Amino acid sequence: MASISCPSCASTELLDRGAIPTVSQFAGHDIRTQVVDGRLYACASCHLHFRHPHLPAAVLERLYQDADDDIWSQGPAQRTDYDIARSWICGRQTPGDILDLGCYTGDFLESVRTDSPVYGIEVNRQASARAEARGVEIVGATFEDLERFPARFAVITAFDVIEHVADPLHLLSRIKASLAPGGITIISTGNTSARSWRFMGAAYYYCTYNEHISFVNPQWIVGAARNLGMTQEATRCFAHLKASLPYRLAQTLHNCAYRVSPALTHWLYRTCYRRSSIPEAGHALPPPNWASARDHVIFCLGRGP
Repeated sequence: MASISCPSCASTELLDRGAIPTVSQFAGHDIRTQVVDGRLYACASCHLHFRHPHLPAAVLERLYQDADDDIWSQGPAQRTDYDIARSWICGRQTPGDILDLGCYTGDFLESVRTDSPVYGIEVNRQASARAEARGVEIVGATFEDLERFPARFAVITAFDVIEHVADPLHLLSRIKASLAPGGITIISTGNTSARSWRFMGAAYYYCTYNEHISFVNPQWIVGAARNLGMTQEATRCFAHLKASLPYRLAQTLHNCAYRVSPALTHWLYRTCYRRSSIPEAGHALPPPNWASARDHVIFCLGRGP
C-alpha cells in the first residue's frame, strides 16, 4: 500500500476496497492479452476512488482510436444528463461558444445547438469525422489540446469522460484555464456515494470497464472546486438509464444475487435470458449491469470572473 498514492492529491492514506472483477473487453473488442487485474482504492484525503493498476495511457489511446464509432452512442432522448445540461445552459442569458470534451459523434452538441459555433474534442477518428459532418468543429483529440485555447469557451461539457482520466483534478484545472470569464463546465460521471455502488463495492459493474480508471463523488467535487477556486453552481444525482420499473427491479435482483454469490447470478442469467455467461479461465464472473440505479452525478462549476 505504501507504494501506491492518490493520482490527484498524492496522499498515501488509502482504503483498499477490493479486487475489481476482470473483464477482457474494451469498447466491444477482446483485449484478453492486455488485461490488467486491478483493485479499487479510495483516497481518505480527497475522496477520489481509482483503479490500480490500469492500462497504460498509450494503450488506452490506441484502444479508443480503434473502437467502433457507435459503441458509446446514445440518442439525446435516452440521456438524463443531456436534459439536465441543456436546462442549465439554456438558463444562461448568453450561452456563447460551447465545447464538448469527448464529443464522440456530436449527439449532445446537435441537441443544444445555438447561433454560436459548437466545438468538440474527440480521440476516435471515425466518431470525430461523423461529428464534423454534423457541423461540429473538432479542435483536438485529447483534453491536453485545450492548452491551445486559453480563456475562450463560455461552456465546456464532459459527459462520461472524467472516469477515463488518471487525474480528474488535472482535467478540471485544464478545463478552467480554457473557460472564458464567467464560464461554466458541466460534467457527468459515476458516483461512488450512490447506494448501489456502496452496496457492491469493488464488484460494481461501473468499475469493471477497463477504460474506467477514476471515480468521483459529491465530496470530491466540493474539494476539487475549493482547490481550484471554482464556484459550485449545481449538483444532481440521477440514473444513467431511463428504465421501466420491472427492468430496474430485475437489475437490482441480479446485483443482489451477485453480491451473495456470483454462481447464483450465472444461474439467473441462464434461466432468465437463456444465454451463457461463462467467464474466461481464471477470471471472476463479471457483475451484471446496474445502469438503471441512481448511480451517476452531474455537476456544474463556474470559473468565476
